Amino acid sequence: MPFFDSGEYFQMTPLIIFPPAASATYIPLGVSYLKAYMDKQKGPGSLRVVDLNIRLWNHVADREEAFEDYRSFVKGEKGFFSKSYLQSYLAVRQNLKKKINDYLDRVALYLNKGELGFDLEKLFVFLTAYISSDSLFLGFSCLFPDQLLFALGFTRWLRETGYQRQIYIGGASVMLCPPEDLLESALWLDGLIMGEGELSMAALVDGLPPQEIPGFVWRNKGRIIRNRKPDSLSLKSIALPDFSWADFRDYFNPEPVLPVLLSRGCKWRKCRFCAHNFSFSGYRSIQPSLVADWFQQNFEKQGIRFYYFADQYLDSQVLEPLADELISRNLPVFYTFMGRPAADMTRELLDKLYRSGCRWISWGVESGSKDILDTAEKGTFPEIISGVLKNSREAGIKNLAMMIFGLPGSNDKALQETFNFLEENSSYIDTLTSSEFLLYQDTPFGKNPGKFALVPEGPIEFCRIGEKSISTVQTSYKIMENGYLRMPRGPEESDQWLKRKPWIYPPSIFDHIPSEHYLIISAIAREPDVPVRPFPLKEII
Repeated sequence: MPFFDSGEYFQMTPLIIFPPAASATYIPLGVSYLKAYMDKQKGPGSLRVVDLNIRLWNHVADREEAFEDYRSFVKGEKGFFSKSYLQSYLAVRQNLKKKINDYLDRVALYLNKGELGFDLEKLFVFLTAYISSDSLFLGFSCLFPDQLLFALGFTRWLRETGYQRQIYIGGASVMLCPPEDLLESALWLDGLIMGEGELSMAALVDGLPPQEIPGFVWRNKGRIIRNRKPDSLSLKSIALPDFSWADFRDYFNPEPVLPVLLSRGCKWRKCRFCAHNFSFSGYRSIQPSLVADWFQQNFEKQGIRFYYFADQYLDSQVLEPLADELISRNLPVFYTFMGRPAADMTRELLDKLYRSGCRWISWGVESGSKDILDTAEKGTFPEIISGVLKNSREAGIKNLAMMIFGLPGSNDKALQETFNFLEENSSYIDTLTSSEFLLYQDTPFGKNPGKFALVPEGPIEFCRIGEKSISTVQTSYKIMENGYLRMPRGPEESDQWLKRKPWIYPPSIFDHIPSEHYLIISAIAREPDVPVRPFPLKEII
């Protein structure tokens, strides 16, 4: 059996795996919260974590000199880390990413046709070096859809090669597919974890019967049973993430950029298009002083300076006390977060955020049309968004505007209003992302499509397991317009924007780099006395 024998010390503890494929710059957050919670509840060493995603990236990078050279540069090992790497390394980075995507294509083929192929089998054998056969069980934490696809293929292969322990899959991307479809086809899985995973993990470790495990989806006498959702845990009972399992030097950053949460769930929770609420219970926030304590501990022990808040968005009520704490401690840290450009984001607050280390905000702008914002129930207004962007930029903070094209109710007039908005505010926007509206079944738009002239056509396929099609909760649709069905506007509007964009926003390095690098460059662009250096070989806390 090709599994690593972890020895007596690690026997009969769960192994939680972060599978490919995610960014090589991302240090996993969810598994780190799970470890912190389990160690607090059950004692140190009660749960092990391995990041197979970064193992894959390094494995691929080891095989070609150009990839090794790129990895050395983004780790800061080849001199000062700067924006010049766009010209020098962009093509290499794209080729490296293509190698990763090729593996995903082979996994999809394996799930559908059973055709493994030599390269994929060789990769699976390589990854099993990090999996012990004596774990209590394996849990795969899948944040992104590509990870869910890879986990399905890898776990199938594990079973076919003789792995005997139970295997579970959880994480946000599990919410992408109806769990009944997954378990009916992926017979090698023992169950799925839906929603926040701490209470489910504790119940599995305690050996509770399946029917008593919150958020658990399992089989019973030929039926698929979906248990009740986990209760909402107070963040007071959840320790801040424990990254002690990770070697930060493995990641493709010159310095660690650690993710963290100030809250769970969404405080606004009204946007009619949003599917991000599926994986969280109700909104809760943590005392900002505890996060500041954690920042200070990390800086004093390891010199860690860069963070990004992975919250769905942060508002003034949590940001201001956090900024006060960081300023009072004079901590040399830098951070980014996602914000809602509403009236509470005042110039005074933005100045304070800059002084506390904020260097970049991703704003949920979505549209420059008031009618579209109202239909989407964003609770924001174009003129206020403009003022927030201006104030943020003048405070010294870089702005990333997140746009959605083809939102319900859009028309040529609304699209032109958005184009005008983006042009009028171009001096305040450093870069932007654009996506097309997607319809999800359990969102307000998905629950009442007729009200918004949406005509659902059926679920979109995620993958095929044998002859079985695994659908997603995303639905294809058409638009009813003047009594006729037409195709969604998203692709058409995106195409118009991509043609117009270069005239308003010249090509920028920030269009092509990972968010972690964006934060680092945003910090050093204004702080020439803050050099970025390879992460020192310090003891990992």
